Amino acid sequence: MTVATLRTTLSLFLLFFILAIALFLLTAGNYLGGDETLLKAGGYLGLGAAFLAWYNAMAGLWTHENSFIRLPVGHFPWSPKKHI
Repeated sequence: MTVATLRTTLSLFLLFFILAIALFLLTAGNYLGGDETLLKAGGYLGLGAAFLAWYNAMAGLWTHENSFIRLPVGHFPWSPKKHI
């Protein structure tokens, strides 16, 4: 999913990138016998991914068609939909 989001927005890419790192850290922490440092780092990154998921959801709902509020999501220069 991280690679697939390279043609969308920066905020959606960051969501899946941080989620991938969080899952890697949680897996490594459990594989190494419950390494508390890796598990905590993965948990905190998971919370960051949850915040980004809510942000992306609100950015998708608050569009110029149904709200006065628009959240910036940042488009890649190569993405097909720029500056919606």
